[in-house]
Amino acid sequence: MTVDLGGKSAWGFDHPPNKNEMSRRLALQTVHAAYAQQGRISWTSPSDEEETVSSLWTGPIFTGAKAGLAMHTVVLSFLDWSATGMKLLDVKAANPDGTRNDCTLCCAKMAPFETSTDGKSWTRVSAVKTSIAGSKVTLTAAAVVAHVRYAWSDYVDCVLVNNDSLPLAPFVWDHASKVQKQNQNKVSKPAVPAAVASESWDHRGKPSGPSFSPPMGFNSWNYYVREKLLALLLTLLLDLLRADCSPRSRQHCNIDENTVKAVMDAFVTNGMRDAGYEYVNIDDCWQVERFANATIQVRSSLLLKMACLIVKIACLLTARSSRTPLASHRE
Repeated sequence: MTVDLGGKSAWGFDHPPNKNEMSRRLALQTVHAAYAQQGRISWTSPSDEEETVSSLWTGPIFTGAKAGLAMHTVVLSFLDWSATGMKLLDVKAANPDGTRNDCTLCCAKMAPFETSTDGKSWTRVSAVKTSIAGSKVTLTAAAVVAHVRYAWSDYVDCVLVNNDSLPLAPFVWDHASKVQKQNQNKVSKPAVPAAVASESWDHRGKPSGPSFSPPMGFNSWNYYVREKLLALLLTLLLDLLRADCSPRSRQHCNIDENTVKAVMDAFVTNGMRDAGYEYVNIDDCWQVERFANATIQVRSSLLLKMACLIVKIACLLTARSSRTPLASHRE
């Protein structure tokens, strides 16, 4: 939903500057996911209370691909209701502070689709070789197409959007995944109500339906950031005293397994889990810094610990009949 809204603010690449549009798009997704709003979502314009604004909640939704009638072509398919008015669009955006996040090569030289025969060597398909008709996109390549990927880079210059200027999400398609998907579709599922048959299933594999509350849970950043900011200020002061400007703040990240376990224990013992609090977002210091080319350096040791913790949390949240605190679970 926000693949075309990158850029660097005063807080770095982790905090893109165009947050107004980013928030609008994420709000559309939230209304759909939490309250099962389908199709177009309407709201009152913040600048004119008498004006009603509407938008789809998503960009084009990719459903699959198959070989075209002509040699070296592949046809990508999208859900009809999500793909109205599809077109390639240069990434150009004005930020609230007046700066811009405009493409450098744009669609003319950096169209978003790439194809491959072996899945290792990729060739970009130019905009003139990308044909859009209705809910189909036909790519004409220089060789047999067995793999397709879209917007597969840290920064994109061109995106595929629908009438609401919402972008297609990055994806990779290959023939093997197509066969796998066909086999998965053979597994029977309960009937989906007609009102939502054209859209989605929820994360539990049940038909989508209205929610009685928004997503509720815990985010480590929202509370513990205060302690980290104090640690950051202390670190900066020490660095100044040492005349050392190298970044050290991430050494002071203070969220660990025990901290999150304690929060989850509280969820169980005080009844919050049974009241609907089921999401746990762990957001703290997973990034070290960035390499010279701006790609992220991951703090792998922390991610390994958190991966084990996520498994424990999943056991806790799915065992709703149990009143056992998380801290009592053992590997």
